[in-house]
Amino acid sequence: MLLLYSAELTAEKAQKAFSCLPDISREKLKNRRREGDIAGELLRLHMMEACGAPPDFALGAHGKPYSTGRPDISYNISHSRSLAVGALLTGGAGEVGVDVEFVDRENVNRHRRIAGRFFSERERAELAGAEDTALAFYLIWTRKESYLKYTGTGFDAPDSFLAEPGSGVLTKSRVIRGEDGSEYAFSVTSGACAFDTDDIFIRKIKF
Repeated sequence: MLLLYSAELTAEKAQKAFSCLPDISREKLKNRRREGDIAGELLRLHMMEACGAPPDFALGAHGKPYSTGRPDISYNISHSRSLAVGALLTGGAGEVGVDVEFVDRENVNRHRRIAGRFFSERERAELAGAEDTALAFYLIWTRKESYLKYTGTGFDAPDSFLAEPGSGVLTKSRVIRGEDGSEYAFSVTSGACAFDTDDIFIRKIKF
């Protein structure tokens, strides 16, 4: 079963939450204490509790975290600004990757540079034909990031990192909104069998 979550914290709530985290979490976040970082760690703990897994974790060769006590689950977390998203895949159904990005409409030149370097010809055509190019850029980018996090390879992978049609791997994307109305692009990648419906339902968790 694939479960998707989101959480958002204000600066005040984040600092209060940090003081209540277990030692393993405070150590993990000792140099990363922004709102999104803390919201992401709260989501990780929530997901582990939801499936009865211990809070311990380890990192794979390219930095992807995994549960040391539950090899039958896969999880992944991403955050941008104060918003965090998490994915939990149970039942030994394979791997999962997620990515979320704030839709920044001010950095058009940066978008073009990144697209020129990392986007395929098909993706650049998709971007050029989009009515909302800023949103299209971030949806394409999160698709690529979520796939890399699904494979666990990180940016050591070739530039053309996307699931091929017929590979049995599926990426789904949508727009989500923060509590202040800000737009975020969101993508999740997993085996096609992990998706029960065409819709991507994200549970909002309040901490």
